[in-house]
Amino acid sequence: MVHDLRLINKVTSSPLSAVPNPIAALGQVSKSHTKFSVIDLSNAFFCIPLAEHLKPIFAFTFRGNTYQYTRLPQGFLLSPGIFNQILKTLLEPLVLPEGVVLVQYVDDLLIAAPNDSLCLQTTKLVLEHLAQLGFKVSRSKLQCSRSSVSFLGRLITAEGSLPSAPHMQSILSHTRPVTVKDMLSFLGLLGFSRQFIPLRFCNRVLSPCFKLANGSYNMSQAGYNATCVSLYQGPDFLGTLAQSDFYWLCGHTVFVNLPVNWEGRCALVTLSENSYIVTLSLFPWLGVGKVMLRMETMDYRMSLYVNSTASAVSGLTEEVNALRLMELQDRMVLDLITAPQGGVCAIVGDSCCTFIPDNAGDEGMVTQAVQNLTALATAWSTDFRHNDPAWDLFSWFTSGAWWQILMKCLMPVVATLLIFCVFMGCILPCLRSMVVRMISGQVKYTMLQKAGPSTDDPE
Repeated sequence: MVHDLRLINKVTSSPLSAVPNPIAALGQVSKSHTKFSVIDLSNAFFCIPLAEHLKPIFAFTFRGNTYQYTRLPQGFLLSPGIFNQILKTLLEPLVLPEGVVLVQYVDDLLIAAPNDSLCLQTTKLVLEHLAQLGFKVSRSKLQCSRSSVSFLGRLITAEGSLPSAPHMQSILSHTRPVTVKDMLSFLGLLGFSRQFIPLRFCNRVLSPCFKLANGSYNMSQAGYNATCVSLYQGPDFLGTLAQSDFYWLCGHTVFVNLPVNWEGRCALVTLSENSYIVTLSLFPWLGVGKVMLRMETMDYRMSLYVNSTASAVSGLTEEVNALRLMELQDRMVLDLITAPQGGVCAIVGDSCCTFIPDNAGDEGMVTQAVQNLTALATAWSTDFRHNDPAWDLFSWFTSGAWWQILMKCLMPVVATLLIFCVFMGCILPCLRSMVVRMISGQVKYTMLQKAGPSTDDPE
């Protein structure tokens, strides 16, 4: 039975109950889990009773008879979240053996255990608990203690998860999208396994799909087949189970895909651009003159605009004031002339105008606008932006980030030169006096030798 509940879903304003993310839920399964069981509840939503005041909302007519749901209907917007929360609460009392993980996604259950005995024991425990609660299990869909199971369109093994064969086949056998609705349906299938599709494929392979969804591209059958094959028969699904936009770092080598049966220690990493963009100009004064000329031109034109606008509004205000005064005077004369008939309003009727807004008065909107324009023109004329030293040719040297960099580089040099000058200022006089004393002593000694007494005997 198919019941269209789109109109009810459209007017439903209640907040949606959270449904677990399949990727996050499967993240609890590790390589230590080697055995798996999958339990699929049969007609799970019909196990939840529906409140009496909600039954008329889902009433429908079939072959002249009116029916009402007594259980939670399928196709209702809130049904998955409501059932997921109820089943989660009912499963909380379960005490699982150590090392066993129970993953729940709405009415689908996955049991991951480290060995076969624990998997069978936990599967029996969960089935008995569900039977006590009144749930029924689909026997044909039960997968008990297997090395690989199909769960949520994925093939779960001890090594990780992959898109299951039926899910891949549903994509490969999908008819070529012709309309936007068909392409959105196809993209929905791809989105279910988005984490397995690398980003490099999205731009190159999926670009025609998004263009077709926007109605700006017509994909041929050959192009559609190439898209499916390149996505789901590429190397990413023959080797490792790397997530999208990640790469394998093994030592000093990065791999896009590891070969099958690869052995070694690797890590999943992302790549970042080894570049840095400097947003500051090396010579910031270049082009300042042209920019200043343009700003001066803009300043001049804006000042003309403000002054002209203020003058125009002032002139219109004077004219409106005169017309308003004239109208009031004319009205007064007409009332006097038509007084025997009851005045102008008695003749005109309900459409008679008895009030003229005084927006040009002291507190009127027009007056305030004129005052604002006048103040703006005054501020513009007294603005000293052009005398700002920031527009100086060498102001860039003493301000901004470049000044900080130059200070860091030049301060050690300046400090060294300063210390050297101070040191040499003290040492040079001492050296000079020492050299002078040495030279003067040597000169005196030489002169004494030349002026000494003769050693010859007198005759």
